[in-house]
Amino acid sequence: MAEAVVSVVLDQLVSIAREGLEQEARLVKGVKKDVAKLRSNFQAIQAVLEDAEKKQLNDARVRDWLEKLKDVSFDMDDLLDEWVSAIFRSKIQKQLDREGDQNAQVVNRNKKACFPMPTSSFCICSQVKRVGVNRETAIKIKELNARLDIIANEKQNYSFTQTRPIKQLERQKTTSFVDVSEVCGRENDANILIDNLLWESGDEDRGLTIIPIVGMGGIGKTTLAQLAFNDNSVKTQFETRIWVCVSDPFDEIKIGKAIIEGFEMDARNFVELESIVQCIHKCVRGKKFLLVLDDVWTEDQEKWEKLKYPLMGSEGSKILVTTRKKEVAIMMRAESRIMNLDVLSENDSWSLFSKLALFEREDCTGVQEIGMEIARKCKGLPLTIKILGSLMRFKKTKTQWEDVLYNELWKLEDVKMKLFTPFLLSYYDLSPLEKCCFSYCSIFPKDYDIDKERLIEMWISQGYFNCKENPEKAGQACFENLAMRSFFQDFQKNDGSLELRNDGSIELCKMHDIVHDFTQFLTDTECCIMEIDNVKDQLDIESEFTPFTSHSFDRKVRHSTIVLAFKAEIPSSFCNIAKNLRSLFIMCSRNATFNLGIVFPHLTHLRTLTLSRCNISILPEEIGKLIHLRYLDLSGNRTLEELPNSLCNLFNLQALRIFRCSRIRRLPEEMGKLVNLRHLHNGQCGLLQGLPKGVGRLTCLKTLEDLVLRKNINNGYFSIGDLDKLNNLEGSLSLHWCGNLDVGEAEKANLKNKKLVVSLELDFGMTFEDTRNIEDEIIILEALEPHPNLTYLSISNYRGETFSARWMSSLSNLTELHLKDCESCESLPPLGQLPSLESLDISYMISVEKVGIEFLGIETEDDSEMIKSSIVSFPKLRNLRFSHMNHWKEWDGNAVTRKNTSSRIMAHLHSLEIERCDNLEALPNFLQSTPLQYLSIKSCLMLSEYCQKRTGKVWAKISHIPNIKIDYRQVQKDDFIQDYNDCSKNIVEL
Repeated sequence: MAEAVVSVVLDQLVSIAREGLEQEARLVKGVKKDVAKLRSNFQAIQAVLEDAEKKQLNDARVRDWLEKLKDVSFDMDDLLDEWVSAIFRSKIQKQLDREGDQNAQVVNRNKKACFPMPTSSFCICSQVKRVGVNRETAIKIKELNARLDIIANEKQNYSFTQTRPIKQLERQKTTSFVDVSEVCGRENDANILIDNLLWESGDEDRGLTIIPIVGMGGIGKTTLAQLAFNDNSVKTQFETRIWVCVSDPFDEIKIGKAIIEGFEMDARNFVELESIVQCIHKCVRGKKFLLVLDDVWTEDQEKWEKLKYPLMGSEGSKILVTTRKKEVAIMMRAESRIMNLDVLSENDSWSLFSKLALFEREDCTGVQEIGMEIARKCKGLPLTIKILGSLMRFKKTKTQWEDVLYNELWKLEDVKMKLFTPFLLSYYDLSPLEKCCFSYCSIFPKDYDIDKERLIEMWISQGYFNCKENPEKAGQACFENLAMRSFFQDFQKNDGSLELRNDGSIELCKMHDIVHDFTQFLTDTECCIMEIDNVKDQLDIESEFTPFTSHSFDRKVRHSTIVLAFKAEIPSSFCNIAKNLRSLFIMCSRNATFNLGIVFPHLTHLRTLTLSRCNISILPEEIGKLIHLRYLDLSGNRTLEELPNSLCNLFNLQALRIFRCSRIRRLPEEMGKLVNLRHLHNGQCGLLQGLPKGVGRLTCLKTLEDLVLRKNINNGYFSIGDLDKLNNLEGSLSLHWCGNLDVGEAEKANLKNKKLVVSLELDFGMTFEDTRNIEDEIIILEALEPHPNLTYLSISNYRGETFSARWMSSLSNLTELHLKDCESCESLPPLGQLPSLESLDISYMISVEKVGIEFLGIETEDDSEMIKSSIVSFPKLRNLRFSHMNHWKEWDGNAVTRKNTSSRIMAHLHSLEIERCDNLEALPNFLQSTPLQYLSIKSCLMLSEYCQKRTGKVWAKISHIPNIKIDYRQVQKDDFIQDYNDCSKNIVEL
């Protein structure tokens, strides 16, 4: 950690020299010389830090030396940041004063009498104040230099070896998240587990079977459970599948809510356990479900039975439990069904190791035998094998492989350190900043869903990529490298679906429990997690390996997470560590309360503040005093109505998250002062009336999620024309109330020049007039032409009768398209020729009566002759959904298949969903030639009726599809008729 902290400070010093900011203190003698000396001292120390980090494992004196170095480094970083911030704030204020003077002069010209402002006196006062700040800074720099001198001299006592920086290898993007086939050696275990889940035994406890998987940490229990959970035969067997991460402590309310949400119900309003168990009982009634409880620790039978009893009574349902403790299975009275997971055999260990270590390696001569020896050191633990196998991917020579095999770390005698040896080997192979980014993850509780985008913004707020031109890109590369080294797992998208991706677009991930323990081992007293309930005021750390004790309440704590339980409050003892905190992450239950106004004055060095979903209704004015703050997350505070004006004093702020703050109506007027703001996450703020005009001056802005376009806009609001100034925008952009625009205004947006905006939502709704000019909306849509790089597009509430915008057919990179609530449109646009389109969702297009061959992008000379003899339509479409199209009667694509034998239509279609299309009578013939795997028909009276007969034209077109759901019920092909009749009977009875 010291290595990374020193690196951050050196970045600051290099930045100061590059910008010539020492000259800002030219009135104070010797400042430039002192800054140069600081830089020299830090560089000399940096050269030996890699060796020092390793030696401190066995040498307490080195550990103390590193602690002193970290302390002075943090203090120096804070001082330099204050200095640069003061200079920067002065420059911004000067600019604002000049603009104010210009505006005042314009106003004064129209006045008969004018009183001159004492600007000269103001400038003199400002200069005196500035000199005072510089002198104070200079004195502190001298003091810190003296402390650093002592530390630099002491390094001679430890015989450190200097190391040269290792050039980072260029890695291929396509291998960022390799599917390493984690089930090596588990095939038999997987088959047995799946058979147990599918087996309808007669000894269930009131219809409920519990199957425990027991094994030591890192042995692959969760992986095996995931394999069974996602097996196709298991999916078919159970009507509902729910996955809940339990961990320690066993929180019945939290687990109960997760189960309710697994049944697709909203559990946010449940507070008492009694109401939760009643709801669970109603949810499970008559449903066959599979519930996975991952990582259970509690042996408290009373806690378990509170959740078990409401789950009973549903015949054939199963609960799959993963645990490290056999006592848990005995407590659950499931010892007869225990699956004891053993370590991998030597052959299976080598198989898994080699898949990673030798990935894309053509010549394995000389390293294979060394690799087998390394694999044996992993003792058959899959997690350890993955960590070391991922490390060896980057070792190119035999010597490098031998360095790992014979590394001194294998000789560590401390039990905890021996456990972490494989992790230390991989950790020491990282760059200093990658080490810091990895260890920073100790701030998250166990089993926490880590949002990659948030994590990268938090890294940046700590200054880890301070000198990078594109810190987000550097953070992305760092994340990918850590992922490739198996420090992250369970990659998924924000919708919760588990999916390994090769394009780097993972949104959520987790850390394995043991990897998380390792991060806490690395951060020692620098990071602490406090769990506070309404009874006690104490530290409760979530780790069996944690080094933390109550003495963590001291000045060495730099990053803290506080988990507030029901009706809990932040303890007064927290103020002892608050003043040195650089990160504060508060998580709380629905009824937790705390006084932010009391906490904020102590957070004088805070860089990162997360208050997401903390029930905040008022953000105190004291927020403006946190001058170091770079990252502020207020998302999910649904009772927060406004932000204080003092927020605009946070000149260093880089990321502001108010996502899902649904009651916020307007942001502070002086938002334009936040000139370092790079990310404004303001999506799903339903009452937000618009953005302040000053947002148009935030030229660093890369993220602006939602923009409300007001009619007859005045100078107080951001207008669509102001978008033209924000040339660095990237990612997602949503434009709301597009129907309010004048045609001329729409052209000012210049969206076609926003080449980094890859996701666009155009919402024409929310106008307050009875009539809207339909012709104008057609022209406005044409004027809002995006860049061809667009990959996602949503158009909603559009009133035009056709989608005639010429640019729609030229979006060659578009992969996902949503058209919804376009009530006046009578036909669908010709989308079949979009070459990259993979997902298409069309809903509430109530005027559409026919979907014909024009939808396929096929041109005709007349109604009978095709222009093209060979037709390719929707070449990459995988997912297609139609919903709530009550006037839709005909889906015609038959002419294509009749007249053209070489047509390829929807050749990669994987799933088709049709919902609430009551008048649709038939499906097109070309569906027979598609590789459809999933078909869902919901609340479509005529189609459902035809399908139940299992004969006729409709059935012939879908009979090849292996997975079919009719009205929310999975049906088996062999007993289709009986299942459907039973379902219909149940619906009638209900």
